[in-house]
Amino acid sequence: MGGVSRGGSRGWLRVVAVVVILNLTLLLAAGPAAAREQEEGFFETAGIGLGTALVNVLYIPAKFAYATVGTVIGGLAWVLTLGDTDTAMGVWEPTLGGSYVVTPKMLRGDEPIEFSGTTEPVKNNVVEEKVKIKEYDTVTP
Repeated sequence: MGGVSRGGSRGWLRVVAVVVILNLTLLLAAGPAAAREQEEGFFETAGIGLGTALVNVLYIPAKFAYATVGTVIGGLAWVLTLGDTDTAMGVWEPTLGGSYVVTPKMLRGDEPIEFSGTTEPVKNNVVEEKVKIKEYDTVTP
């Protein structure tokens, strides 16, 4: 009750120990990845791994918050439009789609990072529809 806390330095010691253990785990886990990828050195692979972990510390909670808000708003849109699923899907597809985790390939630029999902129609279906429409519009001589 108003006295000096004895465990203050122990708390920081535990935090430092956890950080050191996590860093060693990341570095040791990057070893097998370095063996698979001959063109990258150990430090490049470890850096990508560490960068991925650090980016995900902020990216994953932000993505889950965005998806949660989108789920609620999409549900409200569905209720307020008396069950219009197209309106709700217009909210759900961009907020629930996309990447939930950043991977090393994304940081290297090999794959895109998609925070929001896409609402564009599938290109194959659009092409097939255009072909079908052209078949009906052509007049045979």
